[in-house]
Amino acid sequence: MTKTLSLDELRKMTSADLQKEVRAHRQTVAKLDLAVKMGNEKGSHLLRRERKLLAQMLTVLTELQGGTASSTVSLPKR
Repeated sequence: MTKTLSLDELRKMTSADLQKEVRAHRQTVAKLDLAVKMGNEKGSHLLRRERKLLAQMLTVLTELQGGTASSTVSLPKR
């Protein structure tokens, strides 16, 4: 899993760095989601925590971009 970042750390990052973190974290969430669905991961609470962190990253990214939502910034469907 990726390193857990605080909101202060996220807000200090540049837009490009934050986009890289979002891409990496989306992969982590997808792998964890698959593992939970297949029964390989018993800690479904980890998935919830990672999704929350991804949502926080996307919120900060939207704030940095001036509040406009981009078509490339969306949560993965469940």
